[in-house]
Amino acid sequence: MASGDQPDELEDLETAGQVIAVGDKIAVSVGKIEEMLQTANVGADAYSNALEAFSGAISLDDGKEVQALIAKMMQQTQEMQQQNNMLRDQLAHSSDEVKELRGNLESVKREAMTDVLTDIGNRKYFDIKLRELADKAMTEGEPVSLLLFDVDNFKDFNDSHGHQLGDQVLRLVARTLKESVKGRDVVARYGGEEFAVVLSGAGLEDAMKVGDGIRALVAKRRIIRKSTGEQIAAITISAGVARYRSGEPLSELIARSDAALYRAKDAGRNRVQAEMMPGRAA
Repeated sequence: MASGDQPDELEDLETAGQVIAVGDKIAVSVGKIEEMLQTANVGADAYSNALEAFSGAISLDDGKEVQALIAKMMQQTQEMQQQNNMLRDQLAHSSDEVKELRGNLESVKREAMTDVLTDIGNRKYFDIKLRELADKAMTEGEPVSLLLFDVDNFKDFNDSHGHQLGDQVLRLVARTLKESVKGRDVVARYGGEEFAVVLSGAGLEDAMKVGDGIRALVAKRRIIRKSTGEQIAAITISAGVARYRSGEPLSELIARSDAALYRAKDAGRNRVQAEMMPGRAA
């Protein structure tokens, strides 16, 4: 090797060293970028913090390309944070709308199942709840009894005292029924001056006691004409009671209770009558 060739060799070695150093620096930067990108899985805030820290570690001699990459990544991070904030606001707004809609639906459902005059369940509510308790009776073996009530001589009362006092009578009976049963029991206006009570966990004998207690309470109460304070004659009710027989059509249960109600009226009203048991003469 000629002595005149040594400077070129040294220059080549120096250039190679610079290339290796730059390559090592790039490899470190790439490793840091990979670590930084992993924080994106944690969240936008963690990613932004890591990006700022990495950006501050980049010196001017690391190259304009790296600096440009960092600037672009920081811009994208800011855009991502803005989008996340917008999405968070939209989700919060949507959540409030869903809650309001659910509340409105529940309100509509209650109104659809409530008798406007008496503020107890209506016929639709009665049909649904009777089916639910009948199904429960079949699966759990728990007794269920139905009581049908009717206001005695209601038409005559309406004709004598007017429909406003008649409505007051219906509200009084409904309130008495509701106050006389447990929360799991069903109270509904069956139609006109007829009311229904479905007792969960009560056999025929217990249902008769409940029915007679309600009858006695109604008989003690008085209707008062608000305009004059005048006390109107006592109101009485009659009731028919039947126990659900597992698997039977609900129409048969209602028919037995209704038949018992008519026997109570035929016997003089203001009384509770049980269904006719199988094999027993009428």
